[in-house]
Amino acid sequence: MWWNRGTTISRTEDWLEQALDLASRASETQSVIEACLDCAIREFGAHGAALYLPDDHDPGLLRLTHGVGATQEFPEVCNRHESLMAHVFASHSAGLIRPDSPQAGILAELGTQTKAAILVPVRLQTRALSLATLGLTVAGTLLLTWHDAPHWTPHTATRAEAYGNVFSLAYSNTSVNEFKRTSLIECIEQISTYIESKDPYRAGHAYRSARISFELGRSMDLDEGTLEELRTAATVMDIGYVAIPDSIIYKPEKLTDEEFLMVRMHPVVSYEICQKLQLPESILNLIRSHHEKLDGSGYPDRLRGNEISLPARILTVADAYDAMRCSRAHRGGMQASDALRNLMVVAGTKVDPTVVQALASLIQRGELDFLYHDPLAA
Repeated sequence: MWWNRGTTISRTEDWLEQALDLASRASETQSVIEACLDCAIREFGAHGAALYLPDDHDPGLLRLTHGVGATQEFPEVCNRHESLMAHVFASHSAGLIRPDSPQAGILAELGTQTKAAILVPVRLQTRALSLATLGLTVAGTLLLTWHDAPHWTPHTATRAEAYGNVFSLAYSNTSVNEFKRTSLIECIEQISTYIESKDPYRAGHAYRSARISFELGRSMDLDEGTLEELRTAATVMDIGYVAIPDSIIYKPEKLTDEEFLMVRMHPVVSYEICQKLQLPESILNLIRSHHEKLDGSGYPDRLRGNEISLPARILTVADAYDAMRCSRAHRGGMQASDALRNLMVVAGTKVDPTVVQALASLIQRGELDFLYHDPLAA
């Protein structure tokens, strides 16, 4: 541990500056909190670190929300007024627990490997937080654990409480940013749905593409975060159609080359709209790439092969399948078998064959039937 090698003020400022940098990042709560826990493990020489926050349904309980390192000893739920967490909530201060401490019995709750622990108050407020205003309400606990007997100095408790304050700032800051981002995405989705509803030939396309993308991604074992990104991207990917004249959208005849070029610009317009609204880069890339093809014949960037991510390939297939199933001004909708056959013809050259096969399985099992009972779908 660094304080065994001659503590200096500049070194202390280094770790605090690093922690504050993490706390101020406008990123997802999960990644920021886990980065802060990693920082705590490094700086305190602990083997495990965890964050406990109030249970959504019972404020008298604290639930394990994040854990890194040796996490197997962390209980999932603790009573904030009993045993493990009681000291923090009673004293509003950090508790250092060793085998010779009066509270040594608490270590048994953390398993046989844990030989020492520090419990640090995490203070959460609904208003904007700063280090100067923290200290009013203890809502959670930061827990650090050791499998040996650590060397703690007289300043360890003060350092731990300072880190708890930074943790409070990190959680509050990222939670606010995440709420803003979620609200913004919901607003964009509503705008996209409204624009789509004005075109009887495209009504419901975003919703159906999102559902198909989600089902395809789930059948291909994508993680929950990627599935949510797919759903969001599918919902807003065509918001760029707002820049295309109605005379082109509703034209019953075949489009001219110039008109088709305008249509092909909608992924870029969608991307730029959502970029200005600061959607995550992962979603922006899906929006921009949903018309790319494996052979490089797609648009707007003529990506090919592995330059196109698997989620983007899924979105391409979902978008194309629903577009074929539903009527347009210049043609009627296709039966499921015909739309699938068209995709199979270009599987391996323009679209991902594994995604098409996954789609075929969904269709065969009837898992998409519920999407096509409206009069515009054949």
